[in-house]
Amino acid sequence: MVPFSRLGSTPVTSSRNPAPAPSSRAPAPNPLSAFFPLAALALLFCIGGVKAADAPGIEAPETEAPAIAIPKTDTAQAPSPVAAPAVAPPAAAAPAAPPSTVPAPAFEAAQTEPGPDDVVIEVDPGQSRNKDKSLPLAMLLSAALPGTGELYLHEKSAAKSFLLTEAGFWASLYVAYLAKETYLSSARNYASDYAGIDASSKSETFLEVMGNYRSYQEKQHRQDSYELSQQLSGKRDRDYDIPAVEGNYWDFGSSVNPENTRNWRTFQSTLRYYRASKVAISFAIGALALNRLASLANTLRAYKRTSSKSLGFQVIPEVGPDYTGARLSLGF
Repeated sequence: MVPFSRLGSTPVTSSRNPAPAPSSRAPAPNPLSAFFPLAALALLFCIGGVKAADAPGIEAPETEAPAIAIPKTDTAQAPSPVAAPAVAPPAAAAPAAPPSTVPAPAFEAAQTEPGPDDVVIEVDPGQSRNKDKSLPLAMLLSAALPGTGELYLHEKSAAKSFLLTEAGFWASLYVAYLAKETYLSSARNYASDYAGIDASSKSETFLEVMGNYRSYQEKQHRQDSYELSQQLSGKRDRDYDIPAVEGNYWDFGSSVNPENTRNWRTFQSTLRYYRASKVAISFAIGALALNRLASLANTLRAYKRTSSKSLGFQVIPEVGPDYTGARLSLGF
């Protein structure tokens, strides 16, 4: 390396390292010749490198210093020597992160804010949540107890409605049954008290006949007796529907006494309430059957909507020599 004692002066040969022979190649023109301060800093950097190589314990590699052309300047106008500042070695640059192909904000905006020309497809996870459920099992549960099939298919709102409706119909059936038994027992007790007959073991049909006729036997040509009605219908020789035996005779008394008529009318009213209770029982049973049909239809609809499976109905008429009907085919 070639140190300089003064900027712009003749180079002095170092005592430690002999000056290398000048290169035979012509020096390339220095593009920094117009910028003297930068050339001075570069020269100071070279001096610092020579001093670091001459430090004890460190062997500097023998390399040729490139020839630097210094433009000739007037010594009177030469600047004073500048002390060389300490130059720290350049720090290793951190590896740059690989550039992202799609900016994160733009990607999020594309997800949340579709453009007017974009086609957005939304998939409802509820459409396939029952794909592993069994339709026959759901239908069986709905037929046995309406609401359980919907509960099996996770239709909690519909299941609650059907279960409450089923409970209400069963309660109505129980109340109607209790009313029927109560009115039947009252009618038997009333007949025993005011008709002169032990009616505790009599059937419902027998009590209904008692409600239509004031007495069994014809007395004093009364037109409201059961015996006279049977004779007028053409039945002779006492071959009546209710046998003419002592245990079947009843009599609420003559209509001359208003109390007798009132007792008979009360007995008839009790029988009417009894018949109304039987009608209520029939309605309750019909309502239970309709509730099951509605639950079956709703279960089928819910399964079709939430299992991503196609269902089909087909009604096939069947006409034979002895019958006419139709066959329902369900495909799933």
